[in-house]
Amino acid sequence: MLDVLTPLRRRLAAASLLAFVGLLIAQDLVDPTDRAGSNADRLGAAVDHPNRLLAATVLLFLSSVAMLPSIVAVLGAVHDRGRWLARIGAGLAVLGALGHVGVATYYAALSGLPGGDPEEMVAFLDRLDSSATAGVVLVPAIAGFALGVFLLGFALARSRVLPAWAAAITFAAIVLEAAQIQPWAPMHLAQTVAVVPFTWLAIRLLDPLGARAPQARRDSAEAAP
Repeated sequence: MLDVLTPLRRRLAAASLLAFVGLLIAQDLVDPTDRAGSNADRLGAAVDHPNRLLAATVLLFLSSVAMLPSIVAVLGAVHDRGRWLARIGAGLAVLGALGHVGVATYYAALSGLPGGDPEEMVAFLDRLDSSATAGVVLVPAIAGFALGVFLLGFALARSRVLPAWAAAITFAAIVLEAAQIQPWAPMHLAQTVAVVPFTWLAIRLLDPLGARAPQARRDSAEAAP
């Protein structure tokens, strides 16, 4: 629970959570391929914005690295209620972190395609997208990221580490993702909303009084007749 963590462990956990969220959002903002509708568009983005593609590759990789201690931080905060939800979410989130490393590798390959015959390069990307490896490994891993983040958000609310309306935020992210609501191009809205509980948890970890609040609420509930 948050109140039993040492100040150093709280700071390290908060730093990993904030790094994960910040790097992920930064990657989303600079990624030139994020709203590409076709492989031809992705190739064009790689040709027109090579520096942004490089930055997106590095940021996505670093966010995947920062996600692992963030998962540990959530697991350490959730006990009793929501414990199994957090464990399942953690497993899926680890799979998702590996999936994001796979996407970063894809970006690295994409960055080497400009300069070749455009039709051949697009055909290569088409074959890559339709390959069995992508369908069996990469796609489920990327889906694991979304499911893992959603479940960890629900676990934080279920365990009362965060207020109950943290679950409402997570549910809103699911609705946004399912409905494909995207009012502006530079940022993935559902993903941004989904990581709000992680930021919230980091703030609670940096606030010793806030860190003790969930336990205080539980003690009051147990003491009530």
